[in-house]
Amino acid sequence: MKVPSIGLALPIYQGTNQYTLSLGATTYFAHQQMGQGNYVLAGHNMTMPGVLFSNVPQIKMGATVNLISATKVYHYRVNRLLTGKKAVTPNQTYINGSPVSTSVLYQQPKQAMVTLFTCNATGSMREVVQGNLTSTSAE
Repeated sequence: MKVPSIGLALPIYQGTNQYTLSLGATTYFAHQQMGQGNYVLAGHNMTMPGVLFSNVPQIKMGATVNLISATKVYHYRVNRLLTGKKAVTPNQTYINGSPVSTSVLYQQPKQAMVTLFTCNATGSMREVVQGNLTSTSAE
């Protein structure tokens, strides 16, 4: 994945756990597919500029997020920036078998989108960046 405006370039690892988070961006859901639905990526904020998702809070509206597969590049344009505890509720994911709809992680969009999230510098809140798919190109 790449976010040119902040110099972010990281590999994407399947599954979110302490090991994969220490290596790069991680897929939050097991069966996500680039270019479909809400593609959610988590990453650590190491509070050191340029390390993992530390620069994600600097992303501005209109920035480009590129997700790169073996055959395609998916281009997203940032259209939503959120900060706060209620933006992401990963610890309460289901109520009576249904996804918690108040969390940005569980949005079911009509248009393909990407969601990036990380802790803020103190770890007390979450920084969330979302964007809609604008185009795809060959890798």
